[in-house]
Amino acid sequence: MNRRTFIKSATVSGVTLSLLPTLAFQSAEKIIPFNELIGKGNPSLFGSNFKLKKEAHNAFIKMKTDALKSNLNIKIVSSYRSFDDQKRIWERKYKKNLNQGMSPTQSIQNIIQYSTIPGTSRHH
Repeated sequence: MNRRTFIKSATVSGVTLSLLPTLAFQSAEKIIPFNELIGKGNPSLFGSNFKLKKEAHNAFIKMKTDALKSNLNIKIVSSYRSFDDQKRIWERKYKKNLNQGMSPTQSIQNIIQYSTIPGTSRHH
């Protein structure tokens, strides 16, 4: 299977599998637009060193404040990434693996151990 076919197949599968549960548990007034789910939307994001939707940002600030009362300093190490950001990461890893002698299939298998295909990332 070539890289382009793999990415298309995996993207369709990933989006389908992630979209069905999401739609099942969303109320009508809280539906997240499809483009936002795949990182191609333009959501309102909050935070200075990280980017979260408003509800998640507010919940994190409250959790961080409460944790500090117990001398726990929590922080966000990864947050929202757009489709293009995720694509840049994927392409960088793919090219690096090829330059290190991996085949296209080996490169993809290596990448998907830790990263996901653009459009299916939980960072969206």
